[in-house]
Amino acid sequence: MIIIHLEGGLGNQLFQYAVARYLSNKYNVVLKYDDSACMVNVNRPLRLNLFKIRATRADAEDIASFKDANKFRNKIINWIETKFQLPYYKRRIVQEPHYHFSADFFKIKKDAYLQGYWQSEKYFYDIRDILLNELTLKFDPDRDNKKHLKDIINSESVSIHVRRGDYVKNPHTRAYHGICSLDYYKRALKKIGSLVENPKYYVFSDDPDWTKENLKIKGKVVFIINNSNKEYEDLRLMRACKHNIIANSTFSWWGAWLGEYKNKIVIAPEKWFLTKENNYKDIVPDRWLKIPN
Repeated sequence: MIIIHLEGGLGNQLFQYAVARYLSNKYNVVLKYDDSACMVNVNRPLRLNLFKIRATRADAEDIASFKDANKFRNKIINWIETKFQLPYYKRRIVQEPHYHFSADFFKIKKDAYLQGYWQSEKYFYDIRDILLNELTLKFDPDRDNKKHLKDIINSESVSIHVRRGDYVKNPHTRAYHGICSLDYYKRALKKIGSLVENPKYYVFSDDPDWTKENLKIKGKVVFIINNSNKEYEDLRLMRACKHNIIANSTFSWWGAWLGEYKNKIVIAPEKWFLTKENNYKDIVPDRWLKIPN
């Protein structure tokens, strides 16, 4: 079987599912998820199970079959992997080797426990049709979101995601990720305005009051404020928009990637992180437009 270790918010969970789903589809094996990290992080709860995924929750025995160092089979495997210094893709517990794309991923065996973030579509683009179907919410939207969804579908809709939250409040997180400046959004709006006729903007943010006060947009604008603590509903609306202006956030990355409009324009920030420790060259697809942030 393939087991994926889930951690982080919804965007991270979607990346983790996508890579594991690729392998389970390749080998036609069972896919399970380990949500133990989500259970202890109240700010990053399990959200993946709200979608039409083809995976079930791994139980203690499933996880122990890989991670219990006292099991005889695991002792032998761990000794072999250590003795012969096997590369990551030959191990049963597979740790993502680095932040950018690794082509050796496709050599991973059909019995593996995956750990990491795996933030590149290059790992799973070949099963895009499967993911578009499975990464759909199991339930219908409520009345307010149905109205927004109808308006989005019937307009030249452009989503704008302003990520603040812990990017602003947590000094370590801010130093690591950074935030997209107002100048980034001004440049993005100017670019969209030159490419899209009569755009209607739908703004999503975890800090709607700040965004309303500071993000000045000419033209038709709707601030989506009815989905507090239901970010998955924002994702549903975001993916329905014809075009997207995303932040350096895996959440809005997926809002854009899941969109199916044929002539979609996606604007993304050039820098994904402030620090240089992670090579993020493979996060933003080449077909998306990157501008300074």
